Amino acid sequence: MIHEEYMKLKEERKHGNFLLPYMWYYTDIPKFFSSFPMHWHEEYEIIKLFNGHMNISIDLESYVMNPGDIAFIKPGVLHSFSQFSNEHAETVSCIFNNSMLSSPLMDACSIKYFTPLMEGKYNFPPIIRNGAKGHDKLVSLIDEMFDTFDAKEAFYEIKLKSLLYDFLYVVLSECCDDYSSTSINDNDTNTIKNVLDYIKMHYMEPITIAELADAAGLSEHYFMRFFKSNIGMTCVEYINEYRLNIATHLLKESDYPIGGIAEKCGISNVSYFNRIFKKSFNMTPKDYRKNR
Repeated sequence: MIHEEYMKLKEERKHGNFLLPYMWYYTDIPKFFSSFPMHWHEEYEIIKLFNGHMNISIDLESYVMNPGDIAFIKPGVLHSFSQFSNEHAETVSCIFNNSMLSSPLMDACSIKYFTPLMEGKYNFPPIIRNGAKGHDKLVSLIDEMFDTFDAKEAFYEIKLKSLLYDFLYVVLSECCDDYSSTSINDNDTNTIKNVLDYIKMHYMEPITIAELADAAGLSEHYFMRFFKSNIGMTCVEYINEYRLNIATHLLKESDYPIGGIAEKCGISNVSYFNRIFKKSFNMTPKDYRKNR
Protein backbone atom coordinates (compact mmCIF):
# COMPACT_ATOMS: atom_id res chain seq x y z
CA MET A 1 0.00 0.00 0.00
CA ILE A 2 1.45 3.36 -1.01
CA HIS A 3 2.15 5.91 1.70
CA GLU A 4 -0.71 8.26 0.79
CA GLU A 5 -3.31 5.48 0.99
CA TYR A 6 -1.88 4.25 4.28
CA MET A 7 -2.04 7.74 5.83
CA LYS A 8 -5.70 8.11 4.82
CA LEU A 9 -6.52 5.12 7.04
CA LYS A 10 -5.04 6.71 10.16
CA GLU A 11 -7.50 7.09 13.04
CA GLU A 12 -7.16 10.63 14.41
CA ARG A 13 -9.26 10.15 17.55
CA LYS A 14 -7.39 10.80 20.80
CA HIS A 15 -7.67 8.05 23.41
CA GLY A 16 -7.50 9.34 26.96
CA ASN A 17 -5.62 12.61 27.51
CA PHE A 18 -2.06 13.88 27.73
CA LEU A 19 -1.87 13.02 31.45
CA LEU A 20 -3.21 9.48 30.96
CA PRO A 21 -3.19 8.40 27.29
CA TYR A 22 -5.16 5.25 28.06
CA MET A 23 -8.80 4.29 27.44
CA TRP A 24 -11.20 1.34 27.56
CA TYR A 25 -14.01 0.64 25.10
CA TYR A 26 -16.88 -1.86 25.06
CA THR A 27 -18.13 -3.07 21.68
CA ASP A 28 -21.36 -4.91 20.89
CA ILE A 29 -21.60 -6.42 17.39
CA PRO A 30 -23.92 -5.82 15.57
CA LYS A 31 -25.70 -3.50 18.03
CA PHE A 32 -23.05 -0.77 17.69
CA PHE A 33 -21.94 -1.68 14.16
CA SER A 34 -21.57 -4.80 12.02
CA SER A 35 -18.09 -3.90 10.82
CA PHE A 36 -15.31 -1.43 11.57
CA PRO A 37 -13.27 -0.45 8.49
CA MET A 38 -9.54 -0.87 7.98
CA HIS A 39 -7.58 1.70 10.02
CA TRP A 40 -4.45 2.20 12.13
CA HIS A 41 -3.43 4.40 15.04
CA GLU A 42 -0.31 5.37 16.93
CA GLU A 43 -1.35 3.49 20.07
CA TYR A 44 -1.21 -0.14 21.17
CA GLU A 45 -4.54 -1.97 21.32
CA ILE A 46 -5.54 -5.00 23.38
CA ILE A 47 -8.84 -6.66 22.44
CA LYS A 48 -10.49 -9.41 24.48
CA LEU A 49 -13.46 -11.22 22.93
CA PHE A 50 -15.66 -12.52 25.73
CA ASN A 51 -18.79 -13.50 23.87
CA GLY A 52 -19.42 -14.94 20.38
CA HIS A 53 -17.06 -15.00 17.38
CA MET A 54 -15.62 -12.12 15.34
CA ASN A 55 -13.75 -11.64 12.07
CA ILE A 56 -10.58 -9.59 12.45
CA SER A 57 -7.88 -8.54 10.00
CA ILE A 58 -4.44 -7.66 11.38
CA ASP A 59 -1.64 -6.58 9.06
CA LEU A 60 -3.79 -7.73 6.11
CA GLU A 61 -4.10 -11.29 7.50
CA SER A 62 -7.61 -12.54 8.33
CA TYR A 63 -8.53 -14.45 11.50
CA VAL A 64 -11.64 -15.60 13.34
CA MET A 65 -11.53 -14.78 17.05
CA ASN A 66 -13.14 -17.28 19.42
CA PRO A 67 -14.52 -16.58 22.91
CA GLY A 68 -11.64 -15.80 25.27
CA ASP A 69 -9.13 -14.97 22.50
CA ILE A 70 -6.92 -11.89 22.84
CA ALA A 71 -5.66 -9.68 20.01
CA PHE A 72 -2.58 -7.55 20.70
CA ILE A 73 -2.08 -4.90 17.99
CA LYS A 74 1.06 -2.77 17.79
CA PRO A 75 1.13 0.91 16.73
CA GLY A 76 0.94 1.54 13.01
CA VAL A 77 -0.55 -1.86 12.14
CA LEU A 78 -3.57 -1.93 9.83
CA HIS A 79 -6.56 -3.74 11.30
CA SER A 80 -10.33 -4.07 10.97
CA PHE A 81 -13.09 -6.26 12.37
CA SER A 82 -16.59 -7.37 11.43
CA GLN A 83 -19.48 -9.63 12.39
CA PHE A 84 -18.95 -13.35 11.98
CA SER A 85 -21.76 -15.36 10.38
CA ASN A 86 -24.56 -13.18 11.80
CA GLU A 87 -23.38 -13.94 15.36
CA HIS A 88 -23.68 -11.56 18.27
CA ALA A 89 -20.26 -10.74 19.76
CA GLU A 90 -18.94 -8.56 22.59
CA THR A 91 -15.44 -7.24 23.22
CA VAL A 92 -13.53 -4.97 25.54
CA SER A 93 -10.59 -3.02 24.13
CA CYS A 94 -7.77 -1.16 25.85
CA ILE A 95 -5.99 1.48 23.77
CA PHE A 96 -2.88 3.15 25.18
CA ASN A 97 -0.01 5.29 23.97
CA ASN A 98 3.59 4.11 24.04
CA SER A 99 4.32 6.93 26.51
CA MET A 100 2.61 4.76 29.16
CA LEU A 101 5.60 2.41 28.87
CA SER A 102 8.57 4.53 27.90
CA SER A 103 10.36 7.39 29.55
CA PRO A 104 12.15 10.39 27.99
CA LEU A 105 15.44 8.86 29.13
CA MET A 106 16.29 5.62 27.34
CA ASP A 107 16.99 2.72 29.68
CA ALA A 108 17.61 -1.02 29.33
CA CYS A 109 13.89 -1.77 29.01
CA SER A 110 13.46 0.76 26.20
CA ILE A 111 16.52 -0.35 24.24
CA LYS A 112 16.27 -4.12 24.75
CA TYR A 113 12.50 -4.64 24.72
CA PHE A 114 10.16 -1.74 23.87
CA THR A 115 12.00 -0.43 20.80
CA PRO A 116 12.43 -3.92 19.25
CA LEU A 117 8.77 -4.61 20.02
CA MET A 118 7.71 -1.42 18.15
CA GLU A 119 9.93 -2.38 15.20
CA GLY A 120 8.50 -5.89 14.89
CA LYS A 121 11.64 -7.74 15.99
CA TYR A 122 9.68 -9.87 18.44
CA ASN A 123 7.64 -12.68 16.93
CA PHE A 124 4.36 -13.24 18.73
CA PRO A 125 0.99 -14.33 17.32
CA PRO A 126 -1.48 -11.49 16.56
CA ILE A 127 -4.17 -13.61 18.23
CA ILE A 128 -3.34 -15.24 21.56
CA ARG A 129 -5.75 -18.15 21.64
CA ASN A 130 -7.68 -19.41 24.62
CA GLY A 131 -5.54 -22.19 26.08
CA ALA A 132 -2.22 -20.94 24.63
CA LYS A 133 0.80 -20.45 26.87
CA GLY A 134 0.44 -17.27 28.92
CA HIS A 135 -3.21 -16.79 27.90
CA ASP A 136 -4.75 -17.20 31.36
CA LYS A 137 -2.26 -14.77 32.90
CA LEU A 138 -3.06 -12.18 30.22
CA VAL A 139 -6.82 -12.54 30.77
CA SER A 140 -6.32 -12.01 34.49
CA LEU A 141 -4.22 -8.88 33.84
CA ILE A 142 -6.76 -7.49 31.36
CA ASP A 143 -9.58 -7.97 33.87
CA GLU A 144 -7.52 -6.30 36.62
CA MET A 145 -6.63 -3.37 34.33
CA PHE A 146 -10.30 -2.88 33.47
CA ASP A 147 -11.38 -2.98 37.14
CA THR A 148 -8.57 -0.61 38.16
CA PHE A 149 -9.46 1.91 35.46
CA ASP A 150 -13.17 1.65 36.25
CA ALA A 151 -12.75 2.12 40.02
CA LYS A 152 -10.16 4.94 39.76
CA GLU A 153 -9.09 4.59 43.38
CA ALA A 154 -6.14 6.52 44.82
CA PHE A 155 -2.90 5.94 42.90
CA TYR A 156 -4.70 3.95 40.19
CA GLU A 157 -2.47 5.43 37.43
CA ILE A 158 0.58 3.80 39.04
CA LYS A 159 -1.21 0.46 39.18
CA LEU A 160 -2.26 0.74 35.52
CA LYS A 161 1.37 1.26 34.48
CA SER A 162 2.51 -1.72 36.54
CA LEU A 163 -0.21 -3.93 35.02
CA LEU A 164 0.79 -2.89 31.49
CA TYR A 165 4.39 -3.82 32.25
CA ASP A 166 3.18 -7.17 33.61
CA PHE A 167 1.13 -7.70 30.44
CA LEU A 168 4.14 -7.04 28.18
CA TYR A 169 6.34 -9.24 30.36
CA VAL A 170 3.98 -12.19 29.82
CA VAL A 171 3.65 -11.48 26.06
CA LEU A 172 7.44 -11.27 25.56
CA SER A 173 8.49 -14.06 27.92
CA GLU A 174 5.74 -16.61 27.18
CA CYS A 175 4.15 -15.79 23.81
CA CYS A 176 7.19 -14.92 21.67
CA ASP A 177 9.08 -17.39 19.46
CA ASP A 178 12.45 -15.62 19.34
CA TYR A 179 13.07 -13.91 22.68
CA SER A 180 16.87 -13.84 22.39
CA SER A 181 17.06 -12.33 18.91
CA THR A 182 16.98 -8.71 20.08
CA SER A 183 19.84 -8.66 22.58
CA ILE A 184 22.56 -6.06 22.04
CA ASN A 185 26.23 -6.38 22.99
CA ASP A 186 28.11 -4.39 25.62
CA ASN A 187 29.97 -2.29 23.02
CA ASP A 188 26.72 -1.10 21.48
CA THR A 189 25.30 -0.41 24.94
CA ASN A 190 28.31 1.74 25.84
CA THR A 191 28.10 3.58 22.51
CA ILE A 192 24.43 4.39 23.10
CA LYS A 193 25.23 5.52 26.65
CA ASN A 194 27.95 7.89 25.40
CA VAL A 195 25.60 9.49 22.88
CA LEU A 196 22.73 9.88 25.35
CA ASP A 197 25.09 11.33 27.95
CA TYR A 198 26.33 13.84 25.36
CA ILE A 199 22.74 14.92 24.63
CA LYS A 200 22.02 15.21 28.35
CA MET A 201 25.04 17.49 28.82
CA HIS A 202 24.51 19.66 25.71
CA TYR A 203 20.74 19.79 25.10
CA MET A 204 20.77 23.57 25.84
CA GLU A 205 23.11 24.11 22.87
CA PRO A 206 22.82 23.38 19.14
CA ILE A 207 23.74 19.71 18.59
CA THR A 208 24.92 18.43 15.21
CA ILE A 209 24.93 14.91 13.78
CA ALA A 210 28.70 15.22 13.41
CA GLU A 211 29.12 15.84 17.15
CA LEU A 212 26.95 12.84 18.06
CA ALA A 213 28.70 10.59 15.54
CA ASP A 214 32.04 11.68 17.03
CA ALA A 215 30.79 10.85 20.55
CA ALA A 216 29.81 7.40 19.25
CA GLY A 217 33.07 6.90 17.37
CA LEU A 218 31.15 6.21 14.13
CA SER A 219 30.79 7.76 10.70
CA GLU A 220 27.81 10.10 10.35
CA HIS A 221 26.05 7.81 7.84
CA TYR A 222 26.43 4.67 9.95
CA PHE A 223 25.65 6.53 13.17
CA MET A 224 22.21 7.65 11.96
CA ARG A 225 21.24 4.07 11.07
CA PHE A 226 22.75 2.75 14.32
CA PHE A 227 20.83 5.27 16.45
CA LYS A 228 17.48 4.66 14.72
CA SER A 229 17.79 0.86 14.92
CA ASN A 230 18.61 0.87 18.65
CA ILE A 231 16.53 3.79 19.93
CA GLY A 232 13.54 3.46 17.61
CA MET A 233 13.58 7.10 16.46
CA THR A 234 15.97 9.44 14.70
CA CYS A 235 18.46 11.39 16.81
CA VAL A 236 16.61 14.63 15.93
CA GLU A 237 13.34 13.12 17.19
CA TYR A 238 15.05 11.94 20.38
CA ILE A 239 16.67 15.33 21.04
CA ASN A 240 13.33 17.08 20.51
CA GLU A 241 11.60 14.64 22.86
CA TYR A 242 14.30 15.15 25.49
CA ARG A 243 14.04 18.93 25.21
CA LEU A 244 10.25 18.86 25.38
CA ASN A 245 10.42 16.79 28.56
CA ILE A 246 12.59 19.51 30.12
CA ALA A 247 10.15 22.12 28.80
CA THR A 248 7.12 20.49 30.45
CA HIS A 249 8.93 20.59 33.79
CA LEU A 250 9.75 24.31 33.34
CA LEU A 251 6.17 25.09 32.28
CA LYS A 252 4.85 23.49 35.46
CA GLU A 253 7.47 24.62 37.94
CA SER A 254 8.61 28.06 36.74
CA ASP A 255 7.24 31.40 35.55
CA TYR A 256 9.67 31.74 32.65
CA PRO A 257 8.05 33.07 29.45
CA ILE A 258 7.49 30.56 26.64
CA GLY A 259 10.34 32.01 24.61
CA GLY A 260 12.69 31.80 27.59
CA ILE A 261 11.77 28.16 28.16
CA ALA A 262 12.38 27.32 24.49
CA GLU A 263 15.81 28.96 24.70
CA LYS A 264 16.69 27.12 27.93
CA CYS A 265 15.84 23.87 26.12
CA GLY A 266 18.15 24.66 23.22
CA ILE A 267 15.46 25.76 20.75
CA SER A 268 16.04 29.30 19.48
CA ASN A 269 12.99 29.43 17.19
CA VAL A 270 9.82 29.90 19.29
CA SER A 271 7.51 29.05 16.38
CA TYR A 272 9.31 25.74 15.87
CA PHE A 273 9.13 25.07 19.62
CA ASN A 274 5.37 25.70 19.64
CA ARG A 275 4.90 23.48 16.59
CA ILE A 276 6.76 20.41 17.90
CA PHE A 277 5.25 20.86 21.36
CA LYS A 278 1.71 20.86 19.97
CA LYS A 279 2.49 17.83 17.81
CA SER A 280 3.64 15.87 20.88
CA PHE A 281 1.05 17.03 23.42
CA ASN A 282 -1.87 18.08 21.22
CA MET A 283 -1.84 21.52 22.84
CA THR A 284 0.33 24.63 22.87
CA PRO A 285 2.87 25.28 25.65
CA LYS A 286 0.59 28.08 26.88
CA ASP A 287 -2.39 25.69 27.15
CA TYR A 288 -0.19 23.06 28.81
CA ARG A 289 0.82 25.57 31.50
CA LYS A 290 -2.80 26.62 31.95
CA ASN A 291 -3.93 23.00 32.40
CA ARG A 292 -1.00 21.81 34.49
